[in-house]
Amino acid sequence: MINYGLEDCCEDTSKVEAVNELNIMTLLHGTAITLDIAPLHTGVVIWNGSSFEEYYFHLSRKEGIQDESVSPMWAIKQRRVFKKHLEEIVKGRSFDYCLVEGVYGGENYNTTVQLLNLNTVIDELILDGVCNVKTLYREKQTVWSRDMRLIYKQKNKPTSKVEVQNFLDYMHCSYYLEHKDDTAKQKALECFEDICDSYGMIFSIVAKLNFVTTSEKKKHIRFNDIKMLYVEDSSDVYYSRDEVFSSGDFENVDLDFRNIEKSILGYIEQFPNKLLCAYLPPSKLGIFGTRHHLEFFCNEDDEGWLYFYKKR
Repeated sequence: MINYGLEDCCEDTSKVEAVNELNIMTLLHGTAITLDIAPLHTGVVIWNGSSFEEYYFHLSRKEGIQDESVSPMWAIKQRRVFKKHLEEIVKGRSFDYCLVEGVYGGENYNTTVQLLNLNTVIDELILDGVCNVKTLYREKQTVWSRDMRLIYKQKNKPTSKVEVQNFLDYMHCSYYLEHKDDTAKQKALECFEDICDSYGMIFSIVAKLNFVTTSEKKKHIRFNDIKMLYVEDSSDVYYSRDEVFSSGDFENVDLDFRNIEKSILGYIEQFPNKLLCAYLPPSKLGIFGTRHHLEFFCNEDDEGWLYFYKKR
């Protein structure tokens, strides 16, 4: 594992003056992990808040990985070995963002089946409490590449692998510059292409969170995309089974009681990745409360609190 740090990067994160890997990462307020998964090898990149970490592993026949013609239980063996390797990397760690490349419907049936078999291992580790992830993205290569292009768009439409590596060259990515001239054999051994794609994915997260315009966000936000919790006492939110509500990590906002729905949508557009809390007394619920089946609490202080966030 090699760490590339943020020690010499400028402190002002409000403006990126010269594009490179470190000052772009100042725009990501949190940590992230990305996984580029192939049937027999995987590359992982982690941004720990101040530096990059790279990991890779191969699934070999020595570990019991064989094709279906040799072992009818090949799929569960493959998944178990993959899980063991990935658990060694993520165990006990917390990440604000995780991006896994989604499975495409490729022409090679066996490859697609194997990718489907491995794609949700990280979900299993999260559910089992091995690691913690606040926001999990699963996106096809075409989607995260589109977001990556918000930082740097190339001409002549190169292939995806070439596009990512050209992008990393443009970003002065330390890992890419250090390994780009390695032999083909060495690159294959160290999962060079998988790690490069994982780097592209981690920069796509930054672009998604910072460079998508408000108009683009509006097209995708509907009230059905918003999850709400209405409570009589603000402390009741901590007893919710929903991990986002019970986290207590919220931003206070003031609703416009004249048009509550419009006000909520406006705040979701402004804070798409945060849990929001607003004072909303029962006497102000009106049609909004009826439409969304909220409880009209009867208390002397006329108090109620609405918590809401964009579904993830």
